[in-house]
Amino acid sequence: MVAGLQPLGHDFGNGVADTRCFQLDGARPVYLTAKQQVPLARHWCDESQPQLQAKALDWLGRTMDHEGLAVRHPSSTASWSEQWWTYASQVQEDLVLFQRGEGLGRAAALWVCFPSGWRPERLRGASFAAIHAPVPDFADLKLARAMTAAMLDRGPQVRFVWTISADTHLDHHPDQGCRVPFTADTREAWLRVERQVSVPLRSRDAALFLIRTYHYPFSSLSTGERHTLAVALDAMPPVIRTYKGLDSAIPVALRLLS
Repeated sequence: MVAGLQPLGHDFGNGVADTRCFQLDGARPVYLTAKQQVPLARHWCDESQPQLQAKALDWLGRTMDHEGLAVRHPSSTASWSEQWWTYASQVQEDLVLFQRGEGLGRAAALWVCFPSGWRPERLRGASFAAIHAPVPDFADLKLARAMTAAMLDRGPQVRFVWTISADTHLDHHPDQGCRVPFTADTREAWLRVERQVSVPLRSRDAALFLIRTYHYPFSSLSTGERHTLAVALDAMPPVIRTYKGLDSAIPVALRLLS
């Protein structure tokens, strides 16, 4: 597992989409419908910091307009939470706001509808290190500090993380019960990819973190892509298999990729 950070705009072969913070496509109605089904109690913003919230929301509104998203803007009299939801409910990305604070920074807003097996509501005000504590190697404070600095001081930047899934449910919150396990009867699987964009808000010593989830069926992958994925799964260290919850899934996935 490596950070894999690239400047936003790096050419990944997707043309102008690689330059954008928000990526919209024909599946947008599916994503927005799925967001409406997520309990609002899961979301949170630190309403005690109006200047920080205003800066982040201003960036969201201006960037969505600049990228041609044609979104409706929240009322200036709405609460900070209502304003966040107005924007979050119109895009396919999830939204997180970090501020430097003390130590390794902290979460100041969490609007995550599509977590990959974790509980966003438990991380209100949590430090960057605490949020990533279950991730292998993040016990290394030097690495955690470097990642925090990269997010808050440099960018915008983009990276990708991936796993495999036996379903296309976007919301893999553990309490939702939507994640389908891999079994001997599994006949179809997907590569689940998160595109993660970090955008510094330097005047507030903070950063926005955008997460867009994609699903690619194994059947859509080229021969070379299937081989690359199989090699990566086969070589995945045991500690990462366990972290991703793939101990029993990988043998099934390798069968489907062969």
